[in-house]
Amino acid sequence: MNQEGLPFDTPGPDGLKAWYDQRDADRRQLSRDVGMPIGHPVELELSDGTLLTGKLELAESLLWIEQGRRLDLELRIGRCVFRVRDVARCVRKD
Repeated sequence: MNQEGLPFDTPGPDGLKAWYDQRDADRRQLSRDVGMPIGHPVELELSDGTLLTGKLELAESLLWIEQGRRLDLELRIGRCVFRVRDVARCVRKD
Protein backbone atom coordinates (compact mmCIF):
# COMPACT_ATOMS: atom_id res chain seq x y z
CA MET A 1 0.00 0.00 0.00
CA ASN A 2 1.29 3.43 -0.95
CA GLN A 3 1.09 5.94 1.90
CA GLU A 4 0.66 9.58 0.96
CA GLY A 5 2.56 12.33 2.72
CA LEU A 6 2.16 16.07 3.03
CA PRO A 7 4.52 17.96 0.71
CA PHE A 8 6.19 20.09 3.38
CA ASP A 9 9.47 19.89 1.46
CA THR A 10 7.96 21.53 -1.64
CA PRO A 11 10.24 24.25 -3.01
CA GLY A 12 9.01 27.74 -2.26
CA PRO A 13 7.91 29.64 0.80
CA ASP A 14 5.05 27.45 2.00
CA GLY A 15 4.74 23.66 1.61
CA LEU A 16 1.37 23.70 3.40
CA LYS A 17 0.03 26.24 0.89
CA ALA A 18 1.23 23.95 -1.92
CA TRP A 19 -0.74 21.08 -0.34
CA TYR A 20 -3.90 23.26 -0.09
CA ASP A 21 -3.45 24.31 -3.72
CA GLN A 22 -3.10 20.66 -4.80
CA ARG A 23 -6.16 19.64 -2.77
CA ASP A 24 -8.20 22.43 -4.41
CA ALA A 25 -7.02 21.30 -7.84
CA ASP A 26 -8.02 17.71 -6.97
CA ARG A 27 -11.47 18.94 -5.90
CA ARG A 28 -11.91 20.83 -9.17
CA GLN A 29 -10.86 17.73 -11.11
CA LEU A 30 -13.29 15.60 -9.09
CA SER A 31 -16.04 18.08 -9.92
CA ARG A 32 -15.27 17.69 -13.63
CA ASP A 33 -14.98 13.88 -13.39
CA VAL A 34 -18.38 13.40 -11.75
CA GLY A 35 -20.03 16.23 -13.71
CA MET A 36 -21.26 18.14 -10.68
CA PRO A 37 -20.36 21.68 -9.57
CA ILE A 38 -18.90 20.96 -6.13
CA GLY A 39 -18.58 24.18 -4.14
CA HIS A 40 -21.46 25.94 -5.91
CA PRO A 41 -25.21 26.42 -5.31
CA VAL A 42 -27.26 23.74 -7.06
CA GLU A 43 -30.71 22.24 -7.45
CA LEU A 44 -30.27 18.50 -7.17
CA GLU A 45 -32.61 15.53 -7.49
CA LEU A 46 -31.75 12.18 -5.97
CA SER A 47 -32.76 8.93 -7.65
CA ASP A 48 -35.56 8.49 -5.08
CA GLY A 49 -37.13 11.81 -6.17
CA THR A 50 -35.90 13.94 -3.25
CA LEU A 51 -35.20 17.53 -4.33
CA LEU A 52 -32.41 19.51 -2.64
CA THR A 53 -31.19 23.06 -3.11
CA GLY A 54 -28.09 24.64 -1.63
CA LYS A 55 -24.31 24.57 -1.84
CA LEU A 56 -22.97 21.19 -3.01
CA GLU A 57 -19.98 20.13 -0.91
CA LEU A 58 -17.92 17.08 -0.07
CA ALA A 59 -19.52 15.37 2.93
CA GLU A 60 -16.21 15.15 4.76
CA SER A 61 -12.98 17.07 4.58
CA LEU A 62 -10.64 14.64 2.88
CA LEU A 63 -6.86 14.89 2.94
CA TRP A 64 -6.68 13.08 -0.41
CA ILE A 65 -9.38 12.25 -2.93
CA GLU A 66 -8.93 8.63 -4.00
CA GLN A 67 -9.27 8.07 -7.74
CA GLY A 68 -10.99 4.67 -7.49
CA ARG A 69 -13.97 5.52 -5.29
CA ARG A 70 -15.52 8.47 -7.11
CA LEU A 71 -19.05 6.99 -7.41
CA ASP A 72 -19.04 6.02 -3.72
CA LEU A 73 -17.87 9.46 -2.65
CA GLU A 74 -20.28 11.18 -0.28
CA LEU A 75 -21.53 14.69 -1.01
CA ARG A 76 -23.84 16.91 1.00
CA ILE A 77 -26.19 19.82 0.75
CA GLY A 78 -26.80 21.24 4.21
CA ARG A 79 -27.22 18.25 6.53
CA CYS A 80 -28.34 15.84 3.79
CA VAL A 81 -25.56 13.40 2.83
CA PHE A 82 -25.74 11.21 -0.29
CA ARG A 83 -23.46 9.38 -2.72
CA VAL A 84 -22.55 10.53 -6.21
CA ARG A 85 -24.23 7.39 -7.60
CA ASP A 86 -27.56 8.46 -5.98
CA VAL A 87 -27.83 11.71 -7.97
CA ALA A 88 -30.35 11.70 -10.83
CA ARG A 89 -30.01 15.37 -11.84
CA CYS A 90 -27.91 18.35 -10.78
CA VAL A 91 -28.20 21.93 -12.06
CA ARG A 92 -25.90 24.79 -11.04
CA LYS A 93 -27.88 27.78 -9.69
CA ASP A 94 -25.54 30.81 -9.67
